[in-house]
Amino acid sequence: MDSNPRTKSVSGISFSLAAKSRKIVFSFLPPYREPRRIVLRPQRRPQDRRRPLPAFTCLAATNRNWLSEGRYTNRQPRAIVYAVADLWEAYVREYRNQDKKDAGRLEIAWNHLRPMFENKAVEEVSTDLVNQYIETRRAAGIQNGTINRETATVRAMFHHGTRVTPPMVDRMPAFPSRLKESAPRKGFHH
Repeated sequence: MDSNPRTKSVSGISFSLAAKSRKIVFSFLPPYREPRRIVLRPQRRPQDRRRPLPAFTCLAATNRNWLSEGRYTNRQPRAIVYAVADLWEAYVREYRNQDKKDAGRLEIAWNHLRPMFENKAVEEVSTDLVNQYIETRRAAGIQNGTINRETATVRAMFHHGTRVTPPMVDRMPAFPSRLKESAPRKGFHH
């Protein structure tokens, strides 16, 4: 780009604008970065073939002003969107590595949680979604204690997601209160 006589430098950013056979090439060199090039091609209908393209002129002027006014900003890296299934994999891996109790009970809970939560993005999990899950499980006749263990598994997965690097969870959802459980069966106390 530097060898092009029409290259200009404004606010430390070198740029050039060239019309090449029915397309406009807007090239710029941000400081300490690789050169970037934007190619604009017209989308014309057959009846518009002989008309000029004022939109390109406006766009070129806009981009030139944008650079000259110093409004250029580097692109931010795209945020990673984690699904609840990603939380599950990280959580169960950590659970097994810590030699905690058998993960079989967690896997049973996950098998019930999976249909509602597996493909949800972490940001989509809300108090209302957890309440819908509880309502569905209660309608299926599941005991409150079992539902509490399953929602505790989701809560633990989210909590683990806040503690890993990089964090998988930015915002911990508010979980509903635990359901009232029935008294333990007789004969199982010490």
